[in-house]
Amino acid sequence: AALDGLSPKEIGVKFRRDIRPLTTASITTWGPLNLILFGVVPIHMRVVVSMAWHYIYLVFVAMWDSGYLGQFIENSRAKLRMSLNLKIPPPTAGEVAAAAAATGGP
Repeated sequence: AALDGLSPKEIGVKFRRDIRPLTTASITTWGPLNLILFGVVPIHMRVVVSMAWHYIYLVFVAMWDSGYLGQFIENSRAKLRMSLNLKIPPPTAGEVAAAAAATGGP
């Protein structure tokens, strides 16, 4: 956050805002993946599988931190609605704001 030019106060605000959803995402991601890793994946493949999962997780965290993840999800939903010609109304401004807040977007 400091590299993004945020002040110490802004860093604290961002930390307090993001710590709970990020911790929850980490536990719900790595808990089940570790069960699979240590229960199913052969020993000689564990490092490779773990590093692949770790890379995917880091991409997810970077997308979440930049706000791109929320935009990506909304654009994907819009394209799906269009391709299926669904008569689902677009999200309201409140829903968009809630989704942006949940994903750390603007």
